[in-house]
Amino acid sequence: MRMGRGRQCVGSAALRDAGVRGVALRAVTLSADGLGTISDMIEAIARREANAERAG
Repeated sequence: MRMGRGRQCVGSAALRDAGVRGVALRAVTLSADGLGTISDMIEAIARREANAERAG
């Protein structure tokens, strides 16, 4: 997957955050199924937080 320059900057900035970096480092050892599960969970949380932010 190719990322545009803007996505790379966001990724680089995110990896400077210790929490994000810790999750990424732990995810490296997960199986494909485990990684898919974590990805789904992160997406669900992001959607929920975006909806809560819009609601007020």
